Amino acid sequence: MPCSDFCPDTSAQLAPARRTQVAHGECNTAVSVESMLAAGNTKITDLLCVTPPPIPGGAHSMTQLVELPPADAGLDPHRHSGPVFGYVLEGTILFELEGEAPREIVAGEAFWEPGGDVVHYQTRNLDPTGWSRFLAVCICAPGVDMITMLEPREIASRDSLRHPSGRRHAP
Repeated sequence: MPCSDFCPDTSAQLAPARRTQVAHGECNTAVSVESMLAAGNTKITDLLCVTPPPIPGGAHSMTQLVELPPADAGLDPHRHSGPVFGYVLEGTILFELEGEAPREIVAGEAFWEPGGDVVHYQTRNLDPTGWSRFLAVCICAPGVDMITMLEPREIASRDSLRHPSGRRHAP
């Protein structure tokens, strides 16, 4: 069954209170999860349901732990060569992708970004006294760096693509 059969809005970020069952492609994850649960005490909690862009042959993946000090602004605007899937382990971050309003993501919530040409404007630590930490799984296009920082001229040229509320949060 396609993911959309389990997740009515596949573009939405699912907070822990709004978790739902997920199946990807034609693989019926719901059946395999039930089989796993019947075999022991394993607990499965689905946090995010998205349909990622196609993954090119020769791509590789990497898993990173990203740690932001208190009140840290995070990286400057950048893009990733492929999709990134993340899970906030600790703290609260302000997350902003091109065309979307900035949003708070708290520990226990998942997020994703499509990569490619989409600009990632912010991953700011909103906690003034504590660290924010998140796990990121990055799918890297073959022959392309996982992250590309934007030059000021490109940021200015893409300003019309940024959500208006993002400008209010910009450093």
